[in-house]
Amino acid sequence: MVTLDETADAELQADISEEATAFGQLEDCMITVVYDTPDAAGTGTGTGTGGGGGEPVVFVYLTYGTYADACRARDAMHGKFFGDSGVRVVAQLVDADEVARRKKK
Repeated sequence: MVTLDETADAELQADISEEATAFGQLEDCMITVVYDTPDAAGTGTGTGTGGGGGEPVVFVYLTYGTYADACRARDAMHGKFFGDSGVRVVAQLVDADEVARRKKK
């Protein structure tokens, strides 16, 4: 299971980076954690966990040298189960500006 403690672990980042290099030239692997907090309706922030129970949501940003490499990674990883936790990966392409904003936080 991916937990907040594991996200701080360099081993997790190394494992993800190793797997991600199978799809092309990986330039960066960044892991961030966002807490799903209740919105005005009490339903969460829309980060994917719903409920707003203060649960950590782990985001992994992979930066590739080419768009084609990024697409290969997305296609291969989307829907895959991560670890023993049964957590399903939701992979999508995001704008480089979004990644830069996350790095500043």
